[in-house]
Amino acid sequence: MYMLTSDGKPLTPQLLTCCNDAARADGATPWQSFWSVTLPLLKFTMAVGVMIRLIDLTKLFGLIFILTFGGPGGATETVAFNTYLVGFKDFRMSYASALSYVIVLGTLAFTLLFLWISRLRETRAA
Repeated sequence: MYMLTSDGKPLTPQLLTCCNDAARADGATPWQSFWSVTLPLLKFTMAVGVMIRLIDLTKLFGLIFILTFGGPGGATETVAFNTYLVGFKDFRMSYASALSYVIVLGTLAFTLLFLWISRLRETRAA
């Protein structure tokens, strides 16, 4: 897997080793090295992954509907599939519509928050 830091440079194991060695030379424990060096380097990449996964969860309806119809005991039931069940199985269309709006607004809010934080980081770095 190819991971990038927030400035677009590749995040290589050599870079992490170098930064962790420098932190260790400064007297940091492995836990402090993780929280102060490794996690800030991976934070942007993890945020992008979470955002893409959140958007992908809203589009998983068709696959779950065709393959498992919610799975054994609702094991593969997502928010989008639950919205379908509420609307068309329980015939509560107004509640299903409200759930759909909550899904869209939640995804939009998280995406806008992510964009705002990334722009804030760009202006701070410049």
